[in-house]
Amino acid sequence: MTRRGFTMVEMLGVIAVIAILAGILFPAFAKSREQARAHACRMNLLNIGMALRVYAADHDGWYPPTDDDLLPLMPCYVTHEGVLACPSYSRQVSTFVPADGGGTEERLINLSYYYRAGRRHNQLPRAPLVSEYKIAHSDRANVLFSDGAIEPLPGSAWRDLGFQPIEEIVEEEAESDSAPGPSGAAPSAPAEPSGAKRRPPRGSGGRI
Repeated sequence: MTRRGFTMVEMLGVIAVIAILAGILFPAFAKSREQARAHACRMNLLNIGMALRVYAADHDGWYPPTDDDLLPLMPCYVTHEGVLACPSYSRQVSTFVPADGGGTEERLINLSYYYRAGRRHNQLPRAPLVSEYKIAHSDRANVLFSDGAIEPLPGSAWRDLGFQPIEEIVEEEAESDSAPGPSGAAPSAPAEPSGAKRRPPRGSGGRI
């Protein structure tokens, strides 16, 4: 008795069924993964909010004094720098952190969040305190408000609060740096090495 193998038509049919199932399941897997990242981001903001409240209790009710600078929270109030990085997007920033043997040391850390300074704990009216650098979660960005609430806002509402994607800010700064000076000649700015990073730019007025 001879054994009959699969025909080409049967093989193509199986491949087609697998392709259809993959097309159905992969988007669902990607959506679930992004939902998990968005949840992790909200937990980061929850931890940052608690750290800000403890910091304020130790500093006469004031939050850290400088826009876009959450590093005063480390290491006393935020013990793990991973809290400052969203799983979906972050930028490497060179900064000085306390060294194990005393003093400070320069280190690259990942940051994902704007911070708006100049407020006290429980100050009214309610205002955004911390937000992501960009709209990273299915056309939404997570925002921590001064009352402790964390809201995933759509892009238009996020921009209405005065936030702007980090890429646009960097692009505007690059255009400003390359604009011709009074003599008509464009100033030459040294290019950043591929591995070099800088602090996210601080904005003015309503923009951070």
